[in-house]
Amino acid sequence: MLLEGLNMKRQKEEEEIDREFKSRNQARWNEINRTIANLEKAENEAIAIARKKEQQAEEKARKMREEELKKIEAEKKEQERKKLEEQQNKEKELKEQKLKAEEAANERARKEKEDAAKTAAASGLASTTTSTPSSSGSYLLDCKRDFERWHAKIKELKETVLPAVSNNKDLKNACWKLKRSLTTRISNVSASKEDIQNTAGAIHGLLNDAKSASEQAYLWSINLLSKKLTEMAGNNSENDLSPVTFALAQVVVALLLAGHDPLGDILMARLVKRCPYIVPFFPSKGTLSPEEHSKLLGRKEGEPSISYKQRMSGMISLYAAIVQTSPSDVPRLSPTPSLSSIPSHFRPEGGWRWLALVVRPPLPLLEVTPLLLHTFLRMTSERFHTLFGKQYIKLLSAIAEQGMDQRKVMWNEGVQGDLSKIRLMIGEWMEKGQIIGAEGRVPT
Repeated sequence: MLLEGLNMKRQKEEEEIDREFKSRNQARWNEINRTIANLEKAENEAIAIARKKEQQAEEKARKMREEELKKIEAEKKEQERKKLEEQQNKEKELKEQKLKAEEAANERARKEKEDAAKTAAASGLASTTTSTPSSSGSYLLDCKRDFERWHAKIKELKETVLPAVSNNKDLKNACWKLKRSLTTRISNVSASKEDIQNTAGAIHGLLNDAKSASEQAYLWSINLLSKKLTEMAGNNSENDLSPVTFALAQVVVALLLAGHDPLGDILMARLVKRCPYIVPFFPSKGTLSPEEHSKLLGRKEGEPSISYKQRMSGMISLYAAIVQTSPSDVPRLSPTPSLSSIPSHFRPEGGWRWLALVVRPPLPLLEVTPLLLHTFLRMTSERFHTLFGKQYIKLLSAIAEQGMDQRKVMWNEGVQGDLSKIRLMIGEWMEKGQIIGAEGRVPT
């Protein structure tokens, strides 16, 4: 019994020891878990704080970028505003200068009108051709009607031909393909006979292709060709009359003889749109704004006088090259060339008429007129002398002697240099007994 009691006592002690061990062990694990939980909580709080700081930094950086962009945009707008203001002030100043110059010119023209008319009538320059109107007033009306007629032609093209093509997808695509070929061909023409023949033949074929597509496509193509020709002419310089101008004229006359009649009127309309002096005509300002009047004169906004005069000279050079071109000298594109397809304004008599009219008021009072006259004479005189003989020599003598030496034509006061060039050129021809035309008149 004693032994059994001892065993029970020992068992109870061991069970107590085991309970205490487990209790201490559980307490330790609970402490460890609390420590881990506290560490995780602290870590999460640190991460949250860091993320918040990062977000705050990003937000601050974003606002700084936005402020910087706003500042840059504001500075850009201010620069554009200043630039626009300067441009507007400059344009306003130029407009005021133009307006003052026009008012001064109009006042001078009014004062000199009566004397100028009497002097021009006395000179007899404009009466050397039966194609020139005899009445001092009717020739101005005729020129005005011609000017309005060519502008009406441009309006007709814009209202009928251009919409018909642009509104037809298939026709539009076909015309744009043709545009590349046609533009490339005419832009690369040279002054050699072979190249003129090849260029004229290629364009003849392209125009026939357009005609087979539709009449509107054909007229659209001729209008495109005319625009390109006048563009090339405007880039020419009176001081360096390119032989290419004569080559272009040969192509034009060859195409007319091949039966492309619409080219005669459309090209003339395009030339007059860019240079009214081809009529020759000077449209009055009337109630037009300076910008509208400049547009009628073919003058670009803000264009310097010297640039404008040279561009007008280039236009005249192409017109002059065409009127002096002999049908017998151009490539034959058709077995039966049609002389009737060459309109009167592109024939020598059209050029003779131009010479007779350009020295009648108010044209001599313009700064551009002597330069245009010099260009025209250089381009046409060799051929015109062959055609008109002594009569043409009389006309040249009248221009030099009556128009310049005797001052029977009232010229602008600021064009003495250009007038001297004409006088010296005619004087040299008379002295040598030979008229030497511009380079490239006869292709080689």
